[in-house]
Amino acid sequence: MKRNIEQCPKCQNYTEGKPVFSQTRQVTRAAVKKGSSQLIGAGIGFVVGIFFGIVGCVPGAIIGYIIGLLVSSSKTVSDVTDSIDQQLYSSTEFQFDCPRCGHSWRKTFQNGADTIPDSIIANQQADLVRATRNVAGSNIVFAIISGIITFACGYYCYSHESSSTHMQNIWLVGETEVTDYNWLWYILAFLAFVFLLITIGCISSAIEKRGEAKHIEEMTVSDFRTSSYRQ
Repeated sequence: MKRNIEQCPKCQNYTEGKPVFSQTRQVTRAAVKKGSSQLIGAGIGFVVGIFFGIVGCVPGAIIGYIIGLLVSSSKTVSDVTDSIDQQLYSSTEFQFDCPRCGHSWRKTFQNGADTIPDSIIANQQADLVRATRNVAGSNIVFAIISGIITFACGYYCYSHESSSTHMQNIWLVGETEVTDYNWLWYILAFLAFVFLLITIGCISSAIEKRGEAKHIEEMTVSDFRTSSYRQ
């Protein structure tokens, strides 16, 4: 269920409300929650039963029951409960208790409505812009480090030979040409290629994140409220 935050009419402190359910609605939510957890447990128990055949019916039922108890407080079951609850009821009453001055009041909201004040949404927007720019900055730092490593590896490969040949006198064969391979050259060449890709990826990501931060910053509060960035 979405959060509802209101300013206290006395001290202007932001206060988060807690839903107040009637007795009938509490019974309905409890039944939905129990049914959802039992359905999940029954599904898992059924799979276990199929895996072990007819003999697995008993352990499958036991395992399903235990899992049903374990998932009864999970986020999935809570989300299902809230979803069905909002389909059955169009509005919810919330109780607000200001932690600063102790003032209490109640207010009814339409289910699914976003009632968080614009000032808090604006703060969330500014925080996201700041965090996105920090990610872009980190990518730039990684790109610089990766670029230095790429240059160092590439410079070694440029200034050294990958192999060398010389004449060697071999018993029963005589003088023959032998090739010595510089394996460090091949290793550093491979690392240069890898870090080059990393550098390009970091630069691309930094450009993308900077553009994303600019886009978020230019959004109005109402647009940001309904955007996917708040999900």
